Amino acid sequence: MKLSLRLFLGIAFVTATAILVAAHPAFAATRTWDGGGATNNWSECANWDGPDICPGTADVATFSATSTKNATIDAGFTTGVTTFNINAGYTGIITQARSFTVSGVTTFA
Repeated sequence: MKLSLRLFLGIAFVTATAILVAAHPAFAATRTWDGGGATNNWSECANWDGPDICPGTADVATFSATSTKNATIDAGFTTGVTTFNINAGYTGIITQARSFTVSGVTTFA
């Protein structure tokens, strides 16, 4: 009987741990448009700062005085973002060539 209880508790612990790990939210990152790519496309990751990673669904997409290069939300950009910021200093034009979802906050400063 003791073995069955230990086995049950062990399985319950492993299951609970797996659920908690799987339910852990992805960490959002701020991706700032630097316009470093050859095109104006959002899907060209070289246009985004840092390690040239395109924004994902949990991320913040920010446009600031870092670049004034125009941007196109193109068909190759297949996700949305959590937050979309256009800060003072960004004077480029953002063209929406496909549908685009912002699941959180949009800020124009």
